[in-house]
Amino acid sequence: MKQWIINLLRWGLGLLFIATAIGKLLDNRGFAGVLNSYQLFPSSTTLVLGVIFSLAELFLGIELLRRYRTIWAAWGIFAMNLGYTFLAIMTNLRGLKLDNCGCFGVFWARPMTWNTALEDSVLTLLSLTLCVVIQFQNSTQRVLKDSDKRTISSVLGG
Repeated sequence: MKQWIINLLRWGLGLLFIATAIGKLLDNRGFAGVLNSYQLFPSSTTLVLGVIFSLAELFLGIELLRRYRTIWAAWGIFAMNLGYTFLAIMTNLRGLKLDNCGCFGVFWARPMTWNTALEDSVLTLLSLTLCVVIQFQNSTQRVLKDSDKRTISSVLGG
């Protein structure tokens, strides 16, 4: 796969996660209210959970851009997107009408619809693609390094 496609996925997902994290962290209490509207968590835990989710998004986005532990960051982003997809589908199936899905915190309020679930599904697929490509790239590099070692040792008579 062309390196520019990998970089586009990495930068796109990384910047998206950083932007959503910042949007949520700028108004922790507002985002906690959004989490509370999902009716999944006790009210006393939504502020702490909101901060944890937001900091995780921020950390994963930054790590993906830094290319430090890229595979772990990519799998983390995939796991979070998969969770968001599941949450969007379950919320729609439960018939909850939310004015704000919380995707970007309270600053860009978007209603929870089936389109939200579709968007989350696309992001999940893109992040899985990035994970698989990075994993393949890493394994290919390892194979090449091992074959280089064998070639050098056979040339040197070892």
